[in-house]
Amino acid sequence: MRSKKFWPKGLPLILFIFCLSFALPQKTTQNLRLFSHNLFHFAQNPLGKSTYIAALDQLETENEELKRQLNLALEWLKKEGEKPHFAQNLVPARVLFREPNSWQTTLWLNIGSDDRQGLKNAPVIIGRSLIGLIESVEAKRSKVRLILDPSLSVAVRTLRGGEANRELKHHLTALFEILTRRDDLFTSFKKKDKLLNQLAHLDVQLNEKETLHLAKGETKGASSLFWRSFTSTIKGIGFHYDETDKYGPARELRTGKPYGELHALKVALIEEGDLLVTSGLDGIFPENLHVGRVLSVSPLEEGAISYEIEASLTAGSLEDLKHCYILLPHELN
Repeated sequence: MRSKKFWPKGLPLILFIFCLSFALPQKTTQNLRLFSHNLFHFAQNPLGKSTYIAALDQLETENEELKRQLNLALEWLKKEGEKPHFAQNLVPARVLFREPNSWQTTLWLNIGSDDRQGLKNAPVIIGRSLIGLIESVEAKRSKVRLILDPSLSVAVRTLRGGEANRELKHHLTALFEILTRRDDLFTSFKKKDKLLNQLAHLDVQLNEKETLHLAKGETKGASSLFWRSFTSTIKGIGFHYDETDKYGPARELRTGKPYGELHALKVALIEEGDLLVTSGLDGIFPENLHVGRVLSVSPLEEGAISYEIEASLTAGSLEDLKHCYILLPHELN
């Protein structure tokens, strides 16, 4: 009795692809070989499937974060009048590595002179928040000095009211959208509607505030030299309003009244919660980039001529920073 021949399933298709490969260009054949290898590995490794899915989720999360940063940065560029081709000013970058002994103060990005010109001294931002500047440039990478470094000074001024509330409005809008979809967080629809109405009312109040441009000073990093220790706070020194500028008259240090206006209302030149933005007076950083939020103000001592403060970065923790943007001068574009 003649034995029945056994043909494995899929063998004809494999033979067809094998023969076809001789007729295809070499590059196409290599791509097919790589695709087949990855497909076989994926099918044979169930654990790998979850790894791939986790990697895809991570990429999606990072992509959403980059979009958020880009939208905030473009919003700032529009406000500053960089409308013609303003998107060209932003160069997306990825963090290559950080040295453990300078973890808080420097990092390396994957953009170098082979990629863009004019990188030296360019500000590095996350959204609308300043995090440092490019200190040195090599062919394939650039070194960033973070504003957490005590050696890097940033000229800033305090904002209170409208413009300072913009960051709060972004957080408020995000919270509102989340709560709208989360019925499980409330014991009744009545309580949910009450909270949402309160948030909507607060949003309107934030719109009504006038922006006050107050004390000017400078910030420096407050980092320590411990191995990979980390902080998100900076120190501020020299805050006063002694000279008239485009935002208003010079003001007295202790009362905040314009000089010579005895009946004017008192205004604190700087207080907890104020927003710190770049003033542009250092000639390095453009005006109105977010830097920090005032955490505390040191009491004025007898004979003091300025305030000292402590602030938190508006960019948040830079411990796990992976992506950022380089802000090029407009004239380069």
